[in-house]
Amino acid sequence: MCIRDSLPELINTLKTEWLNAVLLPKLVDSLGSQTYLFKITVVYAFKAIGQVTPSEYIADKLLPHLVRVSKDTVPNVRFVVVKALRGIASRLNEAVINSTVKPLLNELASDSDKDVQFYAQETLTSLSLIH
Repeated sequence: MCIRDSLPELINTLKTEWLNAVLLPKLVDSLGSQTYLFKITVVYAFKAIGQVTPSEYIADKLLPHLVRVSKDTVPNVRFVVVKALRGIASRLNEAVINSTVKPLLNELASDSDKDVQFYAQETLTSLSLIH
């Protein structure tokens, strides 16, 4: 079991105050890493955090960083951002989906990488069925 799989239980135990004071700042700092694997790990952590935090938290604390890292030069990072968006979309309200998530996915559906394009388009289709 990796830490990413334990994050939801850890957050439920230590609460949002710990997340804001300790974990989130470290994760955000790691997004500045030159190593794409760090960035991917952080994006997966954001997805796990998004599965146990309220919609407002996701929109205010996580989405801005996912939007920023979606512009990364490494296609695998952008691909994982799409996967994270798909994983947390059901927890977001329709206004956030329409104002942030769908525009970002539309942009990624025109990505230079074919896998990013495909998965972004597939995620947009699944969002249309949900929202």
